[in-house]
Amino acid sequence: MLLFAAIFLVGSAFSIAGRAARSLQFLRGTRVRVVAWGQPLPASDGPFYVESIASLGVGLLIRLHATPDARPILLKIAQPQDVLVSAERLTIGRAGYVQWSSRRLERPTGGPVPALIVEPVTRHPPAASGAPPA
Repeated sequence: MLLFAAIFLVGSAFSIAGRAARSLQFLRGTRVRVVAWGQPLPASDGPFYVESIASLGVGLLIRLHATPDARPILLKIAQPQDVLVSAERLTIGRAGYVQWSSRRLERPTGGPVPALIVEPVTRHPPAASGAPPA
């Protein structure tokens, strides 16, 4: 049994989800906008903070919370494929399913849309009052 668990964990590290989790660590602690199957996450009215990013087997696990002191909610992407990571965004083209807060999100029936898009939210400093725009 212990051998099976060790093989599973080592396999997780080398899966697509494991490689994606390692390359996404730069998002920890940042605010992000999340779109699953072409729609914002249910019951969300703004960006989220990324608490952690990990993989388990062939699943990518992202813990998000609306405010720094809110309880984290799990976003699970099963069997991510066509994963593209850049400083501007994470795009997962296909997935077995996407689950938010223990509920599978419905896949759209129309044309193909990415399973998940995660974009860091950048804040621009407000212009000084009375100063003309640059």
